[in-house]
Amino acid sequence: MLATGEDYRYRETEGGAPTAMNRFMHWYMDHVIDLSTHSVSVRRVLMRAFNILVPPTALFHPRVLFRVLVHGLYGSVKIDLHRSVQSVAHSKTAHWRQHENAN
Repeated sequence: MLATGEDYRYRETEGGAPTAMNRFMHWYMDHVIDLSTHSVSVRRVLMRAFNILVPPTALFHPRVLFRVLVHGLYGSVKIDLHRSVQSVAHSKTAHWRQHENAN
């Protein structure tokens, strides 16, 4: 699917028309390649797939899939999960302290 679907990127391709799956795969791989210029973990999986060290399905591992979907939907947003967790913990602590002071 990855290799044969790429033919549909060219108008000169004869026979059939790109399906919704082909269009999704084009979108997905465009974002994998773009994201690989920013994300070492995505680049590592992409290079391993290009060199046939892992199967192409490795590009759909949840760690890669999540990053690609976020990148595709929100652009080049850097996701700092550690900072997000700290922020939530801080707001919960502040809420508890405020509640304790009210009593």
